[in-house]
Order: sequence, then C-alpha cells, then structure tokens
Amino acid sequence: MILDLRTFSFETLLQDSISYPPGVSEAYLNREINNLVNMQNDLTQGNLGLEPVSSMRYMDFLLNKQSCRLNESICDIIDNKGSTYGFTSTTVKLGLDELIDEYIDNAKSILEKSKLRDQKTEMRTYTNKIFGKEELNEKCFNNTNFLFIDNSFPHIIGGLDKFGSALYEQLYKSIRSLTLYLIIIIIISLFVLTLTFFVTYRTILSILHSLNELVNIIFIIPTSAFNMVPPLKKFIETSSFEED
Repeated sequence: MILDLRTFSFETLLQDSISYPPGVSEAYLNREINNLVNMQNDLTQGNLGLEPVSSMRYMDFLLNKQSCRLNESICDIIDNKGSTYGFTSTTVKLGLDELIDEYIDNAKSILEKSKLRDQKTEMRTYTNKIFGKEELNEKCFNNTNFLFIDNSFPHIIGGLDKFGSALYEQLYKSIRSLTLYLIIIIIISLFVLTLTFFVTYRTILSILHSLNELVNIIFIIPTSAFNMVPPLKKFIETSSFEED
C-alpha cells in the first residue's frame, strides 16, 4: 500500500496518457488512500486478529518513541532544505503512525489538487506525450507534497520492516510460552495420572488382601466351628448378620 500510494501520487501528478486515461490514476490513488486509512484503523482497533496497537507495549520504540527508522546517521544528515514541505530530521523521527498520517495527508493533497475536469479534453485523451526531464521535474519533483512522500518513503518502509520483525519476535515468544505451559500441564497431568494409578492399585491390593483373608477364614476353619457360632454361620450362608 505504501509503495502503491507513492506510485499513484506520481502518476496523478504526471498525467501520462500513455499509461492511464484521465481520472484512472486519481481513482487508483483514492483507493490506496482509503485502503491505508482502513488498515490503520483496523490495527488501532485490533480488527486484524491482533491486539490493539495501543496495547502493544513492545512496539513503543516504534510507535511512541522518537527514533530513526533507518541508520541514525541517515537521519542526522537530513538538511533543512526539506523544511519548506515538512521533511526534517525531526519529522522522520515521529511515531510510525504519525509519519504515515503525514504521508497520507500529502497524498490526499495531491488528489484534491488534481484538476480532473481540465484533463478530460479531446486533446488530452487522444494525444500520447512522452515527458522530458524538465517537465517531469516541474510536474513531480517540484511538488512539495510529492517530495515529502518520496523522501519519507524509505523511512516508512524501514519502520514497517522493524514493525514486522518485532511482531514476529513477539509471536515467537508467545508460541514458546504457550508450548512451555502445555509441557507443564502435560507433566502435571502425567503426575496426577500416575498418582491415581498408584492409589487405585494400592486400594485393589488392599481389597484383594481382605478377600483372601475372608476366603481363608471360610475354607480353613472347620465347619463345626461355624456351627458353634450361629451369627458366623448365618453370615456364611446369607452374607448378612441381620436377623429375619
């Protein structure tokens, strides 16, 4: 989107009839402006499956802290010539959101200043013209809005590259933490399962031992001994000590 917005800003200023009929480059530029604005809104509101940008504390170095998105030496050597159109060493060190907002505002300015009615003429529509260096400079590189877009473009790309790297690193940390949690849960589950198995096994052994003792009582003690104890005899016969 950043590259397309720069490209169609250039095409809107140039008005190259060989590449686009009148109004087409403006339509493309308007589309890219809307796409970029919507993308920023979605990131701000957390509509892209990510948390809202305001909650991304690990992005503070890009979004809140004033710093150069490229090498510091590149930002330090920016002279004051660009101050006439807002491009200074201070501007490029703005938060990434603010810098992109400035980028969009300059593209909107180019779109608003485009005189589409003057371009839709028979001569303009059916005449193919190749622009020379002088006319190219006059139409594009003497335009303050495009100069800001052209000069800030590498800084925004550098910032987006760092944004992607930071996002990937945070995602890697989240996956690693989740994996560790899963491993801990599995270990705890195995421990509980082992403990349950051990307790169950001991309980079964205890029951078997009791049954063995009962069987020994039944088959080892002579029958005459049972007859001497009526309650025990009744228990052997009916499995109950209750009286009828």
